[in-house]
Amino acid sequence: MYIPKIRREDKRPYYVQIESALREAIITGRIPYDTKLPPVRRWASLIGVNVHTLNRVLNNLEKEGLLSRKTKIGTYVRYQKDRKIIKEQNRNKILVICPDDKRLEHLYTQEVLRGIEEEAEIYRFNIDIHCVKENAYSGLKEILNEKKPYGLIIDKEGLPDILCMELLEDFTGPKVIINSTFHLNTDISSVVINYESSGFIATEYLIKKGHKRIAIVIRSSKDMWQYRSDSAMISGYRTALGKYGYPVKKEYEKDGVYYDVERIKKATEELITLDSPPTAIFATDDLIAFKIFQILQNKKIRVPDDISIIGFHNLLYSRTTSPQITTIRTPNIELGRKAVELIIKHRREHVLLEGELIERGSVKEVSEGKGKIENKKVNGLPTQMQVNT
Repeated sequence: MYIPKIRREDKRPYYVQIESALREAIITGRIPYDTKLPPVRRWASLIGVNVHTLNRVLNNLEKEGLLSRKTKIGTYVRYQKDRKIIKEQNRNKILVICPDDKRLEHLYTQEVLRGIEEEAEIYRFNIDIHCVKENAYSGLKEILNEKKPYGLIIDKEGLPDILCMELLEDFTGPKVIINSTFHLNTDISSVVINYESSGFIATEYLIKKGHKRIAIVIRSSKDMWQYRSDSAMISGYRTALGKYGYPVKKEYEKDGVYYDVERIKKATEELITLDSPPTAIFATDDLIAFKIFQILQNKKIRVPDDISIIGFHNLLYSRTTSPQITTIRTPNIELGRKAVELIIKHRREHVLLEGELIERGSVKEVSEGKGKIENKKVNGLPTQMQVNT
């Protein structure tokens, strides 16, 4: 009897873990076709889940055509013909198009690609990643024709709309957009994180901790919004401020820092030398939050005693500081897995994944929105930051 193993350290829900394990066992022939599976109640007990969870798994696999379930007869692995179709599909590959090779260096992208590769491996699909260098879009159609992938995943954030439209129109197989939506064509599946909701959650959390002067540091420039996730997050940030009656102040919004240390340093210094400096900073990426933390530390400004920081994505950077950085965990690996699932199942869906607050030590509760940092001026000019007692 095959018993799928649940890994407690795996953050995926139990039903997802079991479903993936069973799917792989069926596709690889580990559970031969026409095998009658154990009674649900007994099998669920051996796996360590309730009957409802296991039934959910079996129903999903039945919809995929891997199982046949009949009342009073039982659950069987479906006949050889269906498995043959799956094997034929497994000889193909999924092409993943990323905006640029520098994006592959980012931990967020690495986690998304890990999810894509792990889910594709279950179906024995190969993953082919192609990075597009800036302004080198002309050869993409040729690459698509040359590689002839079974499915196409486009990491749209940072790619021009026209380019994506041309690629998607030329490709007739299953296709999915990740990290952005394609507003011109709602028929194309997409998997995105709810950045606006996440921006709201981060800002509201700071507000509930007593902060009124909250700054936001954004990767891309508001003049071009290269990353649409940034525009969504700043929208959530502004919505949260409005909900609690706080005005949106342009001097608290710093954009266009990307991952450049000097730009982040300049933005941080501009914030802390304001007449009314922020008591908290929301960085729209953990790498940016990490660098802000280091800049403040070099200036002898303490986190969170003098100023609070919240990051985004729950990447490794947020766990390497002392105190560790409070952040919004985004389901990066799940995003990649879901994209492959939509391709394999030929489903047209728009999947919106939610972020989750991870509370650590970089945010301090303040009284009446008053932080400990205050600028002293000499002849009208700000001096080094001083700490109030």
